[in-house]
This record gives sequence, C-alpha cells and structure tokens, in this order.
Amino acid sequence: AEALEWRERNKDILSRSRTPEWQSDFRVLTRAENGRPILYTCFRHISAGNVEETLAHQAAVFEAGVLSLRGGVQDFDIIVDCHGFGSQHLDPRPLLPFMAMMKQPYRDRVHTVLMVGAPFAFNFVTTLVFRCISEKTRRKGKFLSVEEAVAHIRCTGGIDVARVVQDIMAFNRQGTECQPGEAHGRHLPSEL
Repeated sequence: AEALEWRERNKDILSRSRTPEWQSDFRVLTRAENGRPILYTCFRHISAGNVEETLAHQAAVFEAGVLSLRGGVQDFDIIVDCHGFGSQHLDPRPLLPFMAMMKQPYRDRVHTVLMVGAPFAFNFVTTLVFRCISEKTRRKGKFLSVEEAVAHIRCTGGIDVARVVQDIMAFNRQGTECQPGEAHGRHLPSEL
C-alpha cells in the first residue's frame, strides 16, 4: 500500500509529465551485457539544497532504470563516484526520504551499489544510511577505488560498459566546478 501511495504522490515525475529540476548528474549511464542498467552519479556534480527536487530527480532516474531493464533482469547497479565529496554534501535531510523510496517503491531493485573513492568523511553518510537499512541491503554495497570499480564492471557488465564507466569517471576528474543537469551533452534521466 505504501508503494502505491508513493507512486500516486509522484505520478507527475514517474509519468514524465513534469521534469524535475536536475540536482546532479545522476542518470542511467549504460546497460550491462546481461541487460542490467547502471545508474551513475558523481559528487562533484551534486548541488546541495533543494531536497524535494533532489528526491524527484532520484525518482525519475530510478523509474528510468526500471524501464531500462532487459533480458529478464529485475534490478540495477548504482555507482556513486565520491570524487568531489565535501562538507556541502553532509546535509542528512534527503537521506530518510531516499531510504523510504528504496524500501517501498523500489524494493529489491538495487543489485549492487559501488561507492568509488570514498573519502574518510563519507563514513558519516554511510553510518546514517546503514542504520536505516537491513543487513541484506548493506551487503549490496562495495567500497572500491576507480580501478577496482572499472574491473568489477568489466567482469559483471562487459568490456564496452566498463569503458563507458571508466571514461565518465576520468572526465569527472577534469576540473572542479559543479555542473548538475544536462551539461556536457548529458541526457537525464537516461543516456539509453
């Protein structure tokens, strides 16, 4: 019932009759050879502040992820590139609504979450999130370096998919400015 209520409250975003104000570069980046979508975001491009639009953005991307499933796959992977993570990202307000979204309308849709290059300060965020999720869900998270993440994607998604991930992470390490939304030719909520 909660999932249906949530979907009704957010039907304008889910049906794409309203486009959220993009708050980051979070999007469906590519799809693994087995049909599993790979969602990606980089902290460098996450703007802080508008919690409602952040959640609308996340919902639009999750829905695009579900619509991108192929080959009988029922879940997606998420890459959280921690490059650019800073004190401006320590606002916990979006965490609880995000976790509620994960527990109900998108329950069991997350296969793996790769946290790439997480700095020590990211432990604060991780601690908060881990208190809100089950042990089963916690086991879906992996903390990896850029190289380890690319190797993981190569094994689970294929060489071409790993190259897409490697290229976007390399691109995001050029410069420091925050550029949320459809900058640099990005297509939100999905590149597919």
